[in-house]
Amino acid sequence: MVERASGHRAALQIGGASLAAALILFVWGFFLWAAGPFGSPVQPLPTWLQPAVAAMDVPGFASGTYAYPFEPGEDAESQARMAERMGTGPVLMLHYRATGPDPLGGGTLLVGF
Repeated sequence: MVERASGHRAALQIGGASLAAALILFVWGFFLWAAGPFGSPVQPLPTWLQPAVAAMDVPGFASGTYAYPFEPGEDAESQARMAERMGTGPVLMLHYRATGPDPLGGGTLLVGF
């Protein structure tokens, strides 16, 4: 019985330490992003792309992550085409949400955690 209690205690210690480390990294990452020398990697959308955003705001355009170039096949030929197209560019990854989240909502922060 002593060994089982010791294992349970060790698991609680490891779990607590992991949670504390995750919280510290979350807070550190926020401050580094908000006030650090790197700034935000997000840039404003150029005005000439505004019509593209308006074109996505239609019923049926599903939320998700879209990539260009994209080759649907998993075979070697498709992968070679994908590598060639990515090497020559342009490359685009679009994270699209049809309905916006509350930027300061608890759920948004929890997902970021």
